[in-house]
Amino acid sequence: MIFDINYFVRRYHHIESDFLEIMDFIHISD
Repeated sequence: MIFDINYFVRRYHHIESDFLEIMDFIHISD
């Protein structure tokens, strides 16, 4: 199995950005 670090990094940043957006939404709605 070939591990594509670039894919992992993009995927991680995508998840991180979604998480931050959710946190911002919760903060605003609170």
